[in-house]
Amino acid sequence: MEVTELKRTRLSFDELTAGEGRTLWTNFSKWVDVTFPSPATEWNWELFSNGAVGYLPLGDRFLTIRPRVPIESIFQMWERAENVTLDRPPGDVALETVEDLLEWIGSQLGKGVLHRLGRGLYRTYIDIADELSVVRGRIDLRATLRRPWRVLLPCEFQELTADIPDNQILLAGLVASSFLVHKPAIVSQVRRGRRQCLRSGITPLSVEPIECVGRIYNRLNADYERLHWLCHFVLSGTVPTHEAGHAKLQAFIIEMPRLFEKFVATWLAKHVPAPMRCERQVRLPLDGSLEFIADLVIRASNGKPAVVLDTKYKIGSGPDAADVGQVVAYAQHLGCSDAVLIYPSKDHRSIDTQVGDIRVRTLAYALDGDLDANGSELMAQLALA
Repeated sequence: MEVTELKRTRLSFDELTAGEGRTLWTNFSKWVDVTFPSPATEWNWELFSNGAVGYLPLGDRFLTIRPRVPIESIFQMWERAENVTLDRPPGDVALETVEDLLEWIGSQLGKGVLHRLGRGLYRTYIDIADELSVVRGRIDLRATLRRPWRVLLPCEFQELTADIPDNQILLAGLVASSFLVHKPAIVSQVRRGRRQCLRSGITPLSVEPIECVGRIYNRLNADYERLHWLCHFVLSGTVPTHEAGHAKLQAFIIEMPRLFEKFVATWLAKHVPAPMRCERQVRLPLDGSLEFIADLVIRASNGKPAVVLDTKYKIGSGPDAADVGQVVAYAQHLGCSDAVLIYPSKDHRSIDTQVGDIRVRTLAYALDGDLDANGSELMAQLALA
């Protein structure tokens, strides 16, 4: 069962069961708006994904949400947004769907972990305090004197172990991937890596995506960086919800509006002319707990706001009054005279108008074709001095 992001889709009454509709509405309403059959929909189901792509488990089958932009563009956006460069898939590997991308990432992660297991997992020393029958390391004299009647000796020592965060991240990525890949050869590869990690004494833990990045590497674990980035992608999109039963069906969602905003922010931060700078998620306090949060603000060399930008992940539509009002409010709060709404496609109604002293424009960062060339075109239209 398939729908396409940013496109309202009607399904006949018998294409979706009442239980599946209830699951969508209860568990996944954050990503898919569900309208139940009624006279208003001519007794059809109506689904709308507001920018989420991936797939969601509905009992024994999935609802697949296809992206409107090329999957290769999503891959590149993620690389730019997360500041990582991965080996490109070879020419004989076609990445046309989210499933294709997950299969390729699962394959790369499985191969990489198995190769590392063959060479030996990275190990390091950790500090351990324990009570032993023989001395190991050094004795904790203070604890010994407090309890002289105890036979066991409180010792502090170091132990070389593979059960460290670097390897726990790999195991978490493999566990998540094992529920997301479907090709038998890749499933076998991923599960074999998971079993061998467990046999090596790695503790299975819940790992947050942020824990996969910003880590320190050396010559002994340099190859872990790429594997951790693959884990980061898988864990970032994995939704920890599944139905009870014999098999756990894992949801996987890429939130395109958030990815688009972070991608544009990262690209602009690298390309705005010095000494200007681009800031993301700028908080604009109002009163008490109230505040605006501007997506992007480009500041001049003296720190004053030159342009405020708001990304709108909408395809095939123009700005509405609320979009314009939002970015104008940001500009007024910042004392900025240039406000821009950025869309992911040129297929929208453009405006260039004045609202009081503020110039309001719509520009595009197109997500098809060469992303760097499209970014350069956006920079030229921004005309930053």
